Amino acid sequence: MPNHWPPKKMADLVANNENGRLLCLQIDVQGCFVASISEDGAVIHRETFSPVSVPPSARFIFCLAVSDQAFELYINGHPIPHLTSGVESISLPYSEEEGIQPSLVIPNLNPPSASNDEEHFFLSTLQDIDFKTAAGDRYSLIRASGLLRQVLLDKFLHMVNRNYKLPIKFNTIDFHNKPPTDIAISAHWQNLDPSYFPGAKTIQCSLDQFLGAPCLVFQGNEATVKDLIKACANAKGGVHLGKARISEQIVLDWDEAITLIGQEPSLMAIRGICRVVLTGLKDLALEMMNGAI
Repeated sequence: MPNHWPPKKMADLVANNENGRLLCLQIDVQGCFVASISEDGAVIHRETFSPVSVPPSARFIFCLAVSDQAFELYINGHPIPHLTSGVESISLPYSEEEGIQPSLVIPNLNPPSASNDEEHFFLSTLQDIDFKTAAGDRYSLIRASGLLRQVLLDKFLHMVNRNYKLPIKFNTIDFHNKPPTDIAISAHWQNLDPSYFPGAKTIQCSLDQFLGAPCLVFQGNEATVKDLIKACANAKGGVHLGKARISEQIVLDWDEAITLIGQEPSLMAIRGICRVVLTGLKDLALEMMNGAI
């Protein structure tokens, strides 16, 4: 949600541009969600929902169902009624715990303490990912995707862990959970980083399980963590600019069709994945800095 509630001016939450029609979900100065469909710049359908009372910057899961006749809006699985005269603001439950902060995941990384060049390079790579994740701008996150590819997909992690043989586990949001609605969903992004959602159900994954975890669904096609990393690293410019493969194209199609609070969903997902990876590799990094083999 916006960092001021209700927002001081109309705030864009989501935009979805498909087949020449623009679907928008906005929040007005009364705290009401406003859904609209436009074609050639003209609004052809618009509905306003009852005002909602939430804390500034709170995080929620929302689902907007669209048909030819009407919109339906669900927040955390709760249906939000359409606006009628005299309706009071709806208070939604939320967690009072703080979510993600723009800080380093491993703030005490010290690459020069490594015992050899290979480990020094690995620690420097993790530090670079951490800095770029904390920065959070588009360029940094695209570059971070290339570093993720090197660490996770190019066997760098296996190479540096061969002397330590530590069990590598990644703690993620339980990606087996379905969105909190029975409505069929054509577009779904799930952030796998638990630090966004304190108290959420989590699971521990091996590297292969983590890379195979679904994180984007668009028009019936699913993209995994591996697909996301490769799309950003191979097509967006994390390593080089090039043509995306079929499995990677899902990610690019998603970004082209949908905008979340003015950002590309794939890069918001990459930021969460970076944090999951850094947290999962923290013990290995500490072992390297302590020189314990």
